[in-house]
Amino acid sequence: MRKHPQFAFDMHSPVAYLRPALDIPFCHREKWDGTGYPRGLKGEQIPLTARIFSVFTSLTPSLFESPLGSEYRSLTAASGG
Repeated sequence: MRKHPQFAFDMHSPVAYLRPALDIPFCHREKWDGTGYPRGLKGEQIPLTARIFSVFTSLTPSLFESPLGSEYRSLTAASGG
């Protein structure tokens, strides 16, 4: 699982028109406190586009009907959240 950002980078980097956006798949699992992966970037070291994508992907299950969204809502309801 932790290698998927590198796999995405390797797969998309040969495509010239995708190169400007490679920070998104490569850095979207970084965390503000530096505990993310693959590089352990912290705070504003994380590219803005990757931060925006990360927020969007974390909110998507709770905002839209999908199997994952249903699971997310069930888990948060069960936990009292």
